[in-house]
Amino acid sequence: MPGAKVHDATGTKEKMENILYRIGLNAPDDLKGLPKYYGNDIQQLINQYISQYKLSNEEIIELPTEEQLKTLKNITHLAPPTFSEKNGERIMIQHTDRAELKEIIQGRCSKFGDLSFIDLNNPFWQGYVTHLVGDRIIYGSSNCVNMKKFFEDSKNPNIGPENARERLHRDWDCVNQIIQDKFGIKILPHIEAKGVVKIIDGTPTYVNVDELLKTIEIVRDITSQMEMNTIIKKVDDYFAKLQLDIDETGMGEQKQ
Repeated sequence: MPGAKVHDATGTKEKMENILYRIGLNAPDDLKGLPKYYGNDIQQLINQYISQYKLSNEEIIELPTEEQLKTLKNITHLAPPTFSEKNGERIMIQHTDRAELKEIIQGRCSKFGDLSFIDLNNPFWQGYVTHLVGDRIIYGSSNCVNMKKFFEDSKNPNIGPENARERLHRDWDCVNQIIQDKFGIKILPHIEAKGVVKIIDGTPTYVNVDELLKTIEIVRDITSQMEMNTIIKKVDDYFAKLQLDIDETGMGEQKQ
């Protein structure tokens, strides 16, 4: 799971003390890996949350239902990354775009159906939405991950696509070590048990660590107030400023 610790780092120390918040923060990736690890049995995933973390009756009530998670599993933000051509270059569009983020957080009258069960007073949903914001901010610009260099290396006959992918995955393994050293965050046991999170020393090739750490703080700020309109406005303001800064440098359009 590349960058597994990145999402954990977007939660403040205070919020991370709540196990439901932590579960929600990792739930989108749990749903994405459902067929491999839980045979598409969403109730099995819920039962693991309950038993592994010894949730109280009050906490169990705050967990989403099987039907609610089934609805979310079918939303496109859980699909694999897609690619698009822009100005002659291939760019990656990962997870939620801006419109989808707004639709999901607004919940009711969403094109995805009635998602009004997403209650931002509930720590599980606070974590879930923080994950979505993290995906949108971190993967939504070229600041954190230099996908242009990744694609150039993929086309380079001396490197090739397989080696470029290995380098990118290794980057996130390096990032896991960097984040662990900085924030001291341990991944949840049910994720660790999958054996997919690797931690190694090294310098990333495509990931700009300084920008990534700045962006983690931005995600924390955006999700500090768990109110739908506030989150959407801060996300919009972030990308508006990003576009403005690039235009002012004369470097052209930010590729998203």
